[in-house]
Parts: sequence; structure tokens; C-alpha cells
Amino acid sequence: MSSKAKISLANGIKYAIFGAILAFAMSLATTVTEDPKTGQLQFKYIASLIVGSAGLIPGWLFALIQAYEDGLQAYEEELKNLKEKQDYYFKELSLLIDNSKIEIEKFSNLADKAEVSIDHYETIKHLLGSDKNKRDLIARLITRAMDHIGYIPNARPGYFYEILTEGIPLAFSWYGIHHGPISTLGKNPLDPAGFDYFDTLNNSKINNKKRLIILNNKDEQELKDPDIMREFWNKNDKVTSYWISESTFYSLQGVEPNLKVDDCALYNDSIFLHYNRSKELVMLLFGDSNEPIFRAVKATFDALNKYINGRDSYIKFNKITTHDIP
Repeated sequence: MSSKAKISLANGIKYAIFGAILAFAMSLATTVTEDPKTGQLQFKYIASLIVGSAGLIPGWLFALIQAYEDGLQAYEEELKNLKEKQDYYFKELSLLIDNSKIEIEKFSNLADKAEVSIDHYETIKHLLGSDKNKRDLIARLITRAMDHIGYIPNARPGYFYEILTEGIPLAFSWYGIHHGPISTLGKNPLDPAGFDYFDTLNNSKINNKKRLIILNNKDEQELKDPDIMREFWNKNDKVTSYWISESTFYSLQGVEPNLKVDDCALYNDSIFLHYNRSKELVMLLFGDSNEPIFRAVKATFDALNKYINGRDSYIKFNKITTHDIP
């Protein structure tokens, strides 16, 4: 029995006893008679005692009932407090478990990054050298990919444009490939951020900047559209640009037939970015990479440079000039 119930029972018993005594006294007072012979008062003690006892029993029962109700109420309050404490501790425990999961995941990611960092250590050390611009360029691009270990997922076209733009001021050479309509390089970029990318590249101080555009049969028709070609030229007149057909590109030595190439850029002949439009995935590679796409892009620009320098090249690249504007 709770302390509150004990106090309630004790008070009830006291009131019951007080009521019994009061009932006994009132019964005694109301049943007193006078002896006709002696004139003395006669008290009916037994009857009054019975009346008092009759008052004590209900009082006792009432005290028990009241004590039970008070005890029940106390238990309900205690149970409520215990449940609140239980909910609080359960919430704290859940929070602790969630935080532990996050820390474990962070540790796992850190271990993965450390493993990849070790794999690329020699390459990055060789690339860094003493050139501050090259160090800054690598640092920027690695920072972008750090959380994804060489890959940046969920990259919308605008985000890829931002990454491309970020590396341009620190590069001394830039080679780019665009696979798709030429209109997306001027009149209708894949994202409004493309306009800033076009302007930054076109007005950059990079001496050696070239772009190769790969066109399928349908996209080649845009070469005959004066508005499209004029917009392209206005935004890219300082970038040496060439185009080849899709079939010609896949006939190049080193380019695998099923290789998917959308948009890519090669900075300083050693730092490579590729954007897979359908997967919205950016890939970051370095000069020692054996990835097929990296080897293919290197082979493509080797062939382009041979063509430009008049050396043997079995592929004819089509240079875009103002004369190509219909």
C-alpha cells in the first residue's frame, strides 16, 4: 500500500471512530429516561453502544474504499511517471544507436578513402610536383569528388557545368569532347549554368584549348542552321573546335565500339572529368588511369593533334570556322 493510501486509511479510521463516539453520545443523550420511583436518570448504554458500533462499521468500510481509490490513483500516477521515464530512456537509446550508426558509417567511409588514397598516392604525388596552379586544380577537383571516391553521383547538368568552370582558371591546357547536338553548346545548353561555362572557357587565358564535337546523322543537320551556328560561334569563337561523325569516332584506334562518351574534359593532359548524362554521374580520373574512356579520349586527341600538325592521320577532322555559318 502506498504512503498516500496509508494516510488516507488512517484518516478514514479516525473519522469513523470519531463518528462512532459521536453517535454513541447522541444515542445516549436521546435515550436517557427518569426512574419514576427514585427520580434518577437511567442511561441505555447497551443500545447506545450498538448504535455507535453500527456507525463505526460503515465508516470503516468507507475508509477502506477511500484508501483503495487513493492508492489506485497513486499507482496510476506512478505508472504514468514510469512510462514517461521509459519513453525518455528509449528515445535517448534510439538516438545513441542512430549516432553510433553514423559514426560507424563515417569510419567505414574514412577507411575506404584511406585505401583509395593509398592506391592513388604515387600518381597524385607525381602530378602535384612544384606547380602551384596544378596543385590548386587537383585540390579543387578532388574536393568535389572526395565524398564519393572518384565519382560524383546525382550530378545534374548544371552541377557538371559548375565543376567544368571551376577548373578552367587553373589549367594551362584544356581538351573537351561533346557528344550531341551542337545547339547545346550555344543556343540551347543543357542547363542555364552552361552560359557561364561557355563564357569562362572562351575568355580564359588558356593557350591550348580544343573541343571535339561528335555528331550523329541527325545532329549533323544543325551544321546547316545559321541561327544555331551563329550562336555557337558567338560563345566559342576563341576555342578551337572540330567535329567528326559518330561512326568516325568509333572507328578511331583505341575507342571501343560500345564505349559511352557524353561530355568530358582533359585538364593539363593528366586530369580527366567525364559526365554520364543518363546516369547523372561525374567521373574523376588521373594520368595513370587504365579506364577505357580515359585511353579513348587520349587516343582521340593524339589523332587530332597529328591531323593539326600535318603528320600522318588516317582520320579527317572538320574544323569549325566562320565560313561554316550558312
